[in-house]
Formats: sequence, C-alpha cells, structure tokens
Amino acid sequence: MKPTYEELEAECAALNKFKTAVYQQMDVGCEAPVFAITVGIGNLRRFADTLHAVEREFFTREVPDEENEDETVEQCPMHWGMSVEEYVHAFGKSLSEVRAQGAEGFIAFCGEENSVFVESKAYYRSLPDAVAEFAAQLRQEAQ
Repeated sequence: MKPTYEELEAECAALNKFKTAVYQQMDVGCEAPVFAITVGIGNLRRFADTLHAVEREFFTREVPDEENEDETVEQCPMHWGMSVEEYVHAFGKSLSEVRAQGAEGFIAFCGEENSVFVESKAYYRSLPDAVAEFAAQLRQEAQ
C-alpha cells in the first residue's frame, strides 16, 4: 500500500526537523551540503576514537576491584560523562601523575642510594648531565 500524501508530508517534516537538529549540533547552517555534515560526523568519530585510544594507552590503570578483592579492573580517571572542565582537570591530574612517574624513573635510573654519582663521577659531570641522559633514553623509548 502506498503512503498517502499526508504521510509523506509528515515524514518529510520529521526528516527536516532531524536534519535541522543535526546541523545545529554541528554548528553549521541548514544550507550546508549534506556531504559536509557526513564528513564532520566522520571527523568527530575519528577524534573520539583517537582520544579514547590515548586514554586507554596512557592513562588507564589496573586497580583493585571493589567488589572482589582478589581481582583487578581497568580504570581511567577521565570519562565521557564529565563536563569539559572536569575532564580537562582530570586530564591535567593524570599528566601530573605521568610526570611524577618520570621523576621516580629517574631515581631508579640513578641506582641505589645515588650510586651512579658516587661510583662514576667521571661519567656524569653534574646532575643535569644525568637528567639529560635519562630524558634522552625516555625519548628513544618512545620512538
């Protein structure tokens, strides 16, 4: 059975309402070509997937499971339910933790009781020399 004119008109109005809502979310005028919207949605999806991958790779940690103390769960301090301000704040705290772990890594690099300075004074002329070498090693690991 073919739809009536009124049914087609109602469906067209609903589609236009949906299109207008999408265009408003994309912050473009209703005269923008449809391909621009589909490209924009694709870019949004790629950005979200990329950000999620960064969160998983660099900020997600295993923590004790509150419900089962013999198990762990993966947890990321940032999540999509946060406001932009909360997310940025949590991201900054996470970056601070990464920097702190780098400082702890430098302690390990120096060895027991800073023996690297005691045993090999000829190798490191100064603390900045040791820090520079440690930073170079970190950069090389990232490549």
